[in-house]
Amino acid sequence: MIKKTDAEREKSGAVRMTVAGSLITLVKLAAAASTASVFAVVSAFYSCTALAAKILCARGRKAENADKKTAVMATVAALLVASAVFYTAGAVRSFFTATSSSYGKIPSITIAAVSFYELVAAICGLVKASKRKDVFYSAMKRVNMTGAIAAIALTQAAILSFADGADNSVANAIIGLIAGCSMTASAVTCAIVAIKLFAAGKKKNAKDAENENV
Repeated sequence: MIKKTDAEREKSGAVRMTVAGSLITLVKLAAAASTASVFAVVSAFYSCTALAAKILCARGRKAENADKKTAVMATVAALLVASAVFYTAGAVRSFFTATSSSYGKIPSITIAAVSFYELVAAICGLVKASKRKDVFYSAMKRVNMTGAIAAIALTQAAILSFADGADNSVANAIIGLIAGCSMTASAVTCAIVAIKLFAAGKKKNAKDAENENV
């Protein structure tokens, strides 16, 4: 049996991540298309931006110099900020707008199953990330965790919509704000990492210039 090299394992892992992320995004886009739910729309939007952020992180791991790494991480932070603002705005809107959308039993169970998968995968990813010194890998796993929290918020909205038929706008808004805060925290963390990468790059360039002048 031929053993895969670390590079091959990393590549296959990136492919699996992209495929899984794409499928999850398609499920949420389908949910958004089948209902007028604000949470379905903002969750689908976040899934799209999160997938883009994770693809950028995968490219950032291959970047050759600090400037490119900084640019990639800054772009990731900007994407996450945009999605956090959009998602949080949707959650705040729920405080003032009555919920009238109903997902139905089967769609709700499907959303719950996908959310459970996302949560388990995100927790496992964070455990793995804690053992590595790879800022882009850690960023991907943080994005996965915020996505899982957003998925839990969507699950609550879906299940409550058919469970009791009552207006659950406030409950949905509260968990939506929690998810929005987690997204903002992830975006701020990526921004801090980008600043550190920029500072490290400047320090290295200054040191290289000093060595050339010696």
